[in-house]
Amino acid sequence: MDLNRPPYHRPPRHQDGVVKFTTSLGQEIWKEGMNPDLPMMHRLLLHHYFPYHARIDALLDPHKVLAALDCHSMVPVGLPGAPDQGQKRPLICLGNSGDSEGLPKKGVLPTCPASWIQDLAAQFRERFPSPGSVAINHPYTGGFISNAHYWHKGIPWIQLEVNRSLYEEEGANPEHGSSIDSAHLEDLKEIVWDVIEEWCSQISRREDPLS
Repeated sequence: MDLNRPPYHRPPRHQDGVVKFTTSLGQEIWKEGMNPDLPMMHRLLLHHYFPYHARIDALLDPHKVLAALDCHSMVPVGLPGAPDQGQKRPLICLGNSGDSEGLPKKGVLPTCPASWIQDLAAQFRERFPSPGSVAINHPYTGGFISNAHYWHKGIPWIQLEVNRSLYEEEGANPEHGSSIDSAHLEDLKEIVWDVIEEWCSQISRREDPLS
């Protein structure tokens, strides 16, 4: 199951939807004749998908939660069929469903103020200063989790995508698998945590954080 997909994005129309029939490389997941049927997909949603999202809503108290982050990893180069197929990806991608500056796009409600995502991007650029290392809303703008729960509670959300090259061993390949470089992973965890702490402190000091 993919908890970051809308519940109605299901096979056969959406092979890479809430219940997976294919991998991100387009490979069949289930043996022939073993694909979950509609009643089984319904049970999966009832037992796993909806309780997960209900738990998030239960934990989001506007009086206690300043902002929420939906964290993911991404392969270093866009996969076949992706909008950025074959293109090298940034080390950090931040998404709020806006444009490249985090500003609203026509007909779309950003999941956090532009100044918030710009500030977070600036914090990451201090750690990854090479040009193009940190991007806003490219290649990912934010998925169902951040959008749905922003609409539910109004708490700002940002989707954080980390490039796997920052913690995988050299020669990693999405088709053949990879191994984790433990030292690089620990360094990355420290960087990400420090950046988030500084960012939270920065926005919480503002007189009006939603301005």
